[in-house]
Amino acid sequence: MTDEPTPLAVTDRPDPEPPDTPPTTPDQDHSQPPITPVMWNPQNTDTATPGKIIFRGGAPDSGTGAGLTLAGLGGPNAAIEIWLRAYTSPNTRDAYRRDVGRWFTWCYDYGIEVADARRGDVDAYRAELDDHDPPLAARTRRRRLAAISSFYAYWLIEDVLPRNPAAHVRRPRPPDEPSSIALTRSQAVALIGAADNDGLRSAIVTRLLLETGMRVSELCGADADDLASTSGHRTLDIVRKGGKTATLPITPATAHLIDRYLNGRAEGPLLRSSGAKSDGVPQPLDRGYVRHLLRRMALEAGLPHEVCEAMHPHVLRHTVATLLDEENIPVQEIQRLLGHTDPRTTQSYIDKRKNLDASPVYIMGRLLART
Repeated sequence: MTDEPTPLAVTDRPDPEPPDTPPTTPDQDHSQPPITPVMWNPQNTDTATPGKIIFRGGAPDSGTGAGLTLAGLGGPNAAIEIWLRAYTSPNTRDAYRRDVGRWFTWCYDYGIEVADARRGDVDAYRAELDDHDPPLAARTRRRRLAAISSFYAYWLIEDVLPRNPAAHVRRPRPPDEPSSIALTRSQAVALIGAADNDGLRSAIVTRLLLETGMRVSELCGADADDLASTSGHRTLDIVRKGGKTATLPITPATAHLIDRYLNGRAEGPLLRSSGAKSDGVPQPLDRGYVRHLLRRMALEAGLPHEVCEAMHPHVLRHTVATLLDEENIPVQEIQRLLGHTDPRTTQSYIDKRKNLDASPVYIMGRLLART
């Protein structure tokens, strides 16, 4: 039996897909005048039209697909921003903004008014997602289509749009198992050793992810003033998906590294980026940097090539779940640590290694081996 799990390539780690019917928010203001769709004039994008909303994306070079901003009620992105108010997580909003922004841009490219799109248009868009080069993960394609459907469903409920053209579009089935691998204990120890040798910030990033199982977004969103001492423990408050706050203990060794790194600083991002905005304000680490760092540390640690290629912050969450299960920690405790709403998600992390280790393939290999 091999000691290593068979790694799977990790591509474009998605946020969960939105439901077809967007969540309602208790504080949503329904007192505003009725909103009616109008067509966007690309020569006059800055003019707001009171009481009206615009359902058309900008030209491909306008940045619509990369990052949308609210430009007044009548601005070209207002329809998206109003819809996104139904979601509380900033990371979720960012992901869905990009997803629907890509759809707006695609419609612009093909001369399709977003308000008039039909199912055939969304089917054509889905076909392009399926043929994307490089290939997109099934979860990513599914999420993008679900985001479009949620957007239209929101404005259909508000009696602003006449239909949801994405409601019945076929979506890729998500894989039954999570796509990330899990490190063995020896690989995890080697990764920490490489990070410790690389510097304080690298060590803190790697240790916090491996010791607490927190998401990379939770790590990058933590501030220095989120640290505290509670009942003899050093703790860190993080913001989970959905905006809930969780308090995690920090091991003494990692707390010591954080104290050395902060050097008395008590505000601003817990972990700073090496760069800063033009106004000199320190910026937090971004997820892309953490992903790059972990892959570099995996190479420094001498981990197998396929593990280095698959390295991603989510790999460390899978590693935490797997190693704790091997120590017979109850799945409910692992679920609480990882912040999973559904225990089946936690169980899927754990079962992956078990299914590989106990695979009948190894029995067949022994039965058929020539002796």
